[in-house]
Amino acid sequence: MPISENMVQEIVQEVMAKMQIADAPTGKHGIFKEMNDAIEAAKKSQLIVKKIILVIILMLSLSKVIFFLMFLISMTLLLVIRLILVMMISRLWILLRIMNHTWHYMLKIMDYTFMIRLLKIVVSI
Repeated sequence: MPISENMVQEIVQEVMAKMQIADAPTGKHGIFKEMNDAIEAAKKSQLIVKKIILVIILMLSLSKVIFFLMFLISMTLLLVIRLILVMMISRLWILLRIMNHTWHYMLKIMDYTFMIRLLKIVVSI
């Protein structure tokens, strides 16, 4: 189907009517009177899009840095908690060893006192 200039004008008029554009093209809604104006507008919008993309990339990398820092902080906290637990367990172990030695000596003392009492009883008989 061949496209004539008349068909193109009808399509453009229909689009302009649907977009409620009655005035001459001024660049509003992306319609320009001159091709060079359209190219300049496209270049400006491309710069804006590049800046937006850079901001998005920066935000994503910042979020990765923040996530990594949070990971490091949580790992550090886990290590600190582990060290505290190890210290507590080692102190508890030392305390138990001391108590064990003390209990052992107390049993010996009780043994000696029992033997002394027994000897006194035997001697008194």
